[in-house]
Amino acid sequence: MKNWIFVMAIAAALAITGCTEPSITNTGRNAVQELLLSHAVERGLDQMDFRPLNGKKVALDYVYLAPQTYKEYFQACAETALYTSGATVVAKAEEADYIVRLYVGALATESTQWNIGTPTLPVPVPDTTLSIAIPELSLLKRITRNGVARFSALVLDAKTKKPFLVYREVNAVSQYNNWIVFFFIPFHSCDMTTGEVGKLNYHMF
Repeated sequence: MKNWIFVMAIAAALAITGCTEPSITNTGRNAVQELLLSHAVERGLDQMDFRPLNGKKVALDYVYLAPQTYKEYFQACAETALYTSGATVVAKAEEADYIVRLYVGALATESTQWNIGTPTLPVPVPDTTLSIAIPELSLLKRITRNGVARFSALVLDAKTKKPFLVYREVNAVSQYNNWIVFFFIPFHSCDMTTGEVGKLNYHMF
């Protein structure tokens, strides 16, 4: 009888502590991963000053973006950045005054974690062949997820193919933290702004 009480107590501990673990999807991007990548893209492009192209026709060269899984959003943001700088994006290089060739050195998410508490411990049940794992007990735990972006851009004169502008090693990072405090209290913090629901954010030309 005592053995079963022991087993039930361990099972209850497993159920309670399991509720505090945040859900992290590593196969396919979840909402947090999407936000991390989109913020990293936006922050990186914000560092590129395209105002010298104001009033010019610009063609974008995406040939070096082929391996990137998030390239469509990056392309759309790059076009938006050029439009808001006063440039006109055209489809063909022969119609353009300048060609903007974009490079992505890094565009991915990563995660790290640390824990102050006890790790997961296997515990044999007395007088049986059973073994139960006691989950980690966290006084303080943090799981950090980062979106990392590294961009470069080469702006060429469309006719002479000579460089007009060069942006090198533009780096941007976004961050999302999951915290667990005093065993059971989870909360999160981040440096991303998700915006107010129903509030418009627009730029008028």
